[in-house]
Amino acid sequence: MNKTLILAASALLTMVKWCSADSPATSPLNIYQAIPYTVAFVAFTATQRTASNGLVGQNQPTWLSVEYQRGVMQPMTFGVINNLPAIVTNEWLAIDTSFTYQRPDGGFIYAPLINGVTQPPTQEPSNDAFLLAETVTPFLLLSQNQAIGPIFQPRLQAMLPALAAALQFLEQPSSIQAMESNDTKASNRLSIDAKALLLNGLLLQDNIAVTEGQLLVAQVLAAQDGDGVFPENGGYDSSYQAVTLLKLCEIYVFDDDPALLSAIRQGFIWEGTRILPGGQINTTGDSRVGAGETYFGSIKTVNYPEVIRAFALFGAITADQSYTQAAIQISQYYSTNIN
Repeated sequence: MNKTLILAASALLTMVKWCSADSPATSPLNIYQAIPYTVAFVAFTATQRTASNGLVGQNQPTWLSVEYQRGVMQPMTFGVINNLPAIVTNEWLAIDTSFTYQRPDGGFIYAPLINGVTQPPTQEPSNDAFLLAETVTPFLLLSQNQAIGPIFQPRLQAMLPALAAALQFLEQPSSIQAMESNDTKASNRLSIDAKALLLNGLLLQDNIAVTEGQLLVAQVLAAQDGDGVFPENGGYDSSYQAVTLLKLCEIYVFDDDPALLSAIRQGFIWEGTRILPGGQINTTGDSRVGAGETYFGSIKTVNYPEVIRAFALFGAITADQSYTQAAIQISQYYSTNIN
C-alpha cells in the first residue's frame, strides 16, 4: 500500500472515531440531522435518480461527462443522515459507474462534443470537480454514522485508490489553473471546485488538496461585494447565489473558519431579500437564471432544491430558526407550485 492510501485509511479511522459517543452535538452528522425531515425530503430527494445502468441525467442513454452523475448524491446524503441504507446502496451505483470511466491518470473520460460545444482538455478538471464535490459529503457523513456507516465502510475503503487518483489529478497545477480560468467568473463554480479539493483533502488527509481548496475559498470570499453578493457573470443571481452559499456551508460544516461563516451570513442577508411572499424566489435583474440563459436547450429556472438546502443547512449550522423557517416557506412553494 502506498503512502497516499496509508494516510487515507488512517483518515477513515479518524472519521469513525469522530462519531464516537462523546462527539459534540455540533458534529457534522448532527448538523445535517438537525434539518427537519420534511424539508430534507424535498431538498435532498427532489433531484435525479440513478438508472439501472448506473447513468444519471444527461448521461442517459450515452455517457457524456462525469459531472452529470452528481445529482443522485443528494438522495444518497438524505439516506445517510436518516439511516436509510437502501437509498445509499441504490445511489452508490452511480458512483461505481462513474469510476468505470476513470483514466489511468486519475481523470475521467468525456465526450468530445457536449450540447453542441467542443470540449477542450482544460474543461475537464471543472467537470471532475463537480462529481467529487458531491460524493465527498455522503462519504464523510457515512464515516461518522455509527448506525449504518459500518455497513459501507468496506465499500468506501475499496474506493480509496480511485478517489486518491482523482484528487491527485485535480490538485495538480495544470488542473488548478484550468479551474481558475474556467470558473472565476461564476462564484458557484469556483466554490464547487474549492469544496471538491478541500473536503476530499480532509477525507484522504491530502494536505496539498486542502491548501488548494482553501485558496479557492479565499478567492470566492474576496469576490463578494459589500451587499453580500457573490458575482455570477458580472452581476447578481438569486439562484446561483444560493448554490455558492450552499457549497460554502457544506465546506464550513467540516472546516469551521470564522471568516467563512461571516461571509456566508452576509450572503444570506442578501439572498433573504429575494424571497417573495409565499416562498417564490425573485429573479428580477438576475445575471443568469433571470436573463434567459439556457441549459441543453431549455431556459434555466431557479434550482429550488438547492435554495432550500442552503437555507436549511445554514439554519442547522447556526441553530437560527429564521433560516429554517425560510427553508420551510420555500419548500412549501416549490412543492405546491413546481414539483
